[in-house]
Parts: sequence; structure tokens; C-alpha cells
Amino acid sequence: MAGFVGTANQVAAWRMLVGGAAMALVALTQHRWRPILHLMRSPVVWGMAISAVMYQVTFFVGAEKIGIGVGTLIAQAVAPTAAGLLTWATGVERPTLVWLACTVTAIGGMSLITGGEGNFDLVSVLLVSTSGALYALNVV
Repeated sequence: MAGFVGTANQVAAWRMLVGGAAMALVALTQHRWRPILHLMRSPVVWGMAISAVMYQVTFFVGAEKIGIGVGTLIAQAVAPTAAGLLTWATGVERPTLVWLACTVTAIGGMSLITGGEGNFDLVSVLLVSTSGALYALNVV
């Protein structure tokens, strides 16, 4: 997106528009509209769609102040942690010791990244953390 001048919400909107159009084009060329129309009646699919849109918005708004690199690291550290907690909460699977060790490492790494001097902004960290959790919601 070199040379793009716009707000974080505009970047998120363009990503969703281009990505959605590409997926629609693939579905159109594969003649797979019937299953898609059937899925559009599912509340789960709508929940996933809303979380995908909100993932984009929360990530870009949060990363606007702390930077894309730090925002990505935080979101990617939160996603597996949130996925493990969601899986546990839904009764699908109990977290393992390996998951716990990885979660502690991720939280420690996030603390090191966000705890130093520089671009720390609590609201931005919470927003990109929320985007990681929303991503995990789609995975689980």
C-alpha cells in the first residue's frame, strides 16, 4: 500500500473490500453460489464476518499509534492465547502444559515490547490485543 494516504479505518475498509471481492470472484468462477447462499443464513457465519471486520478495524486503529510491527507482534501473541482459552471455555479441549508455557512466553514478550519507553499507548495495545482475540474467534 505504498503511497496510500488515508486513515486506519480506510485501510481496513479497503482490505475488506478487496479481499471480499476476490473471494466473491473465486466463488463465481467455481460456480459455488448455492452453498454460499445457504451459509449466509447461519448466525455463526454472520458472527464470524462481524469479527473479521472488527479485527481489521481494531488492528489498524490500534496500530496507528504504536506501529504496524509492534501491533502485529501483540496481535499474534494474543491470538493463540485467546484461541486456547476459547477452546477451553467451549469444552472442546483442555490447554496443555506446552500451551501454558507458550502463553507465558507470549505474555512476557508482549510485556517487554510494550513496557519500555517509546510508543506505548494502553488503548492502542488493548485494541490490537482485541484484534488478536477476534482473529482467534474465527479460528476456534
